[in-house]
Amino acid sequence: MSSDQSQLNFFPIGSSYYPPFHEPDDWVRDVARMAEAGLNTIRTAELIASWEWIEPKKGEFDFGWLDRIFELCGQHGLRVLLGTGAGSPPIWLLDEYPGVQVVSHDGVPYPTGTMWGWACIHHPGFCAEAERYLRMLLERYGNHPTLFGWQIHNEPGYPAIQRTPGTPDLYCYCDHTAAGFREWLQAKYGDVEALSEAWACTPTRHRYHDWSQVRPPRSAPITWGSPGAWLDWRQYTDQSFADFIAWQNDIIKESDAVHPTTVNLVHLLRDDLGVVRGLDPWLYPDTCDAFGFDLYPVDRFKTEPFFTSLQLDYARSPALHAGQPFWIPEIESGPIGEWVLGPSHATTARDIRRYDLDSIAHGAKMLLYQGYREWDPLPLHWGALVDLNGEPTERYHEAARINRVVQDHEELFLEAQPARAQIGILVDQRNAIACVGVGASEMLIDAIKGVYYAYWSQGYSVEFITPELLAGGKGQHYRFLLMPFMMLVTPECAQAVADFVAEGGALAAFAKCGMINEKSWYWHERPGGLTEVFGVKETRIAKSDVVTLMPQADTETFNGVSGSLRGHWHRQDFAVEDGARVLATYPHGAPAVTANRHGEGRATLFGTHFDVAALDPEAVEHHRVFANLAEVAGVERPFRVEGGPLLDGHLLTCEGRRLFILINHGPEAALARVCLRVVLEKTAVTDLFAGKALDTTLDWDGLHFEVTLGGYASTALLIE
Repeated sequence: MSSDQSQLNFFPIGSSYYPPFHEPDDWVRDVARMAEAGLNTIRTAELIASWEWIEPKKGEFDFGWLDRIFELCGQHGLRVLLGTGAGSPPIWLLDEYPGVQVVSHDGVPYPTGTMWGWACIHHPGFCAEAERYLRMLLERYGNHPTLFGWQIHNEPGYPAIQRTPGTPDLYCYCDHTAAGFREWLQAKYGDVEALSEAWACTPTRHRYHDWSQVRPPRSAPITWGSPGAWLDWRQYTDQSFADFIAWQNDIIKESDAVHPTTVNLVHLLRDDLGVVRGLDPWLYPDTCDAFGFDLYPVDRFKTEPFFTSLQLDYARSPALHAGQPFWIPEIESGPIGEWVLGPSHATTARDIRRYDLDSIAHGAKMLLYQGYREWDPLPLHWGALVDLNGEPTERYHEAARINRVVQDHEELFLEAQPARAQIGILVDQRNAIACVGVGASEMLIDAIKGVYYAYWSQGYSVEFITPELLAGGKGQHYRFLLMPFMMLVTPECAQAVADFVAEGGALAAFAKCGMINEKSWYWHERPGGLTEVFGVKETRIAKSDVVTLMPQADTETFNGVSGSLRGHWHRQDFAVEDGARVLATYPHGAPAVTANRHGEGRATLFGTHFDVAALDPEAVEHHRVFANLAEVAGVERPFRVEGGPLLDGHLLTCEGRRLFILINHGPEAALARVCLRVVLEKTAVTDLFAGKALDTTLDWDGLHFEVTLGGYASTALLIE
């Protein structure tokens, strides 16, 4: 749902703030200091100090503190992003509606007083009360001059906290959710016999004769549950949460078509890819005006330097393809994680700048810290720009420096967009659901990480895309498409991929590609739906402790690679059709990597998880192979950064001017040597933080300059 109202004339930079947990006199000082630091937006009442604080008893409202914050923000020129409150329902809701809690697959209601999301989004009582409360907010604040916009819910999805560590509960199995699931199934299948066929699974098959017999599955395929039922159940859950957000958005737009709406998703490419929580990020551009993502790198960048970039690229891609703004409603602001054993990471001023600039480099047009102050009742190390007494820290002062740079060049930061990538990674939430259901989510995540890391470490830009978007023409920009651990391939996906290759695109896939179809049934020929594209058919596949690839000397794919390469986990053998080339073999000569011309394009298939193998930091040769694949596909890079694999550059453009963001993801200082191949005339380069011009040279290859960055340091450069 793209909206003109979401195109802003200023760059929102601010923080979350929860006044009821601080003294009223502090509110005055805190808001003033936010303004002094250049913060221009406050987010509040979305979860902490939300509905339960504003309506502690049904029908009895306390808007005093919220009115006061609107007043103070107005005095200092700040705007308010206001939460709709549905993520934090009051406890009296349980008195009114005893069955309102979400229910686990074991039939246990989720406990109150723990995590948000405990009330079922399908319960009619909860929905009625959430709508009534939201309409009260709209009536009171919808026309307020200080209102910036609306945050719908908070990190939607079923509770992520596990009652038993390592064994996540599945939700929700209440009667209302089950009834909604049956309605969804009737709309999809029409006939209960068709459902019986789709859910067929020996030896646990049921033959349904009436829709009343159909129940949400409580077992995943790994515990002998029906694969078809599991796939339907999780897709229904995904759609339910997206519909819940869209429903609130519709209520808002009835009376407020001016202020933008957003939602904040989290942990999209971690753990189980959102499958257990019920999140499919590709459904959310249709739910509100701007796509929001909460970013908490914590200390992951130390072991996975590409982590932040990967999270941002994956989160931004749904917004990118929809032409929608990409916002960060929560970004790490201070020491975070764990209780007495934490914090997991003592966030520094350099972290603050790096997180902010990395987000901007990936197209973010709003940054809100979580939060400005911590609050005493939750000593969890939750992050803050100031200390517990509200006094400025080094993080506060660094945020102020960043804010000044952004506001001094606001038009550039607001309008400059990252250069489009020519490499796309194909992802499908149905494949993620299937992988989670059979205990293979870690393999899928590692496969995605592996191909991403291979390109990130060599300065290539990468985007993500789904089969539906590819079929709809959104993949025309890509020259090279990858299918990491695409176990499930639907006929529609196979056709979209085949068309992409036939029209001149290059493709690479890996072991287990196209094992099952849209029903989670076997493809009889594998890779399913794509045997003609790859020019091979699987003859055998098995796990192997050691998989060795022997590159052929005359293949451009393995150019510059010396010796053998290791694979990972599976060895897949092929019958090679006429016309397909063998690029590498297993030690005894059987084909291991093949390439095939299909139409105007080329498809390469690895008979092992070369995607996962590339995740090893020592897999330099694997990364060279991925670079060769990109070069063969004609992928161009608008710039290059030399000086070390942990130096990361991003080019954004805006009406003749360019913004170049440079980040050192390593702990040691590094000299970055930059060549902008798209700049072929003498141009001024200014470091916006140092406030000085850099020496540049110009030759046939482009514009050259150097920047020295300390460990974990970053900067932004204006090129004009």
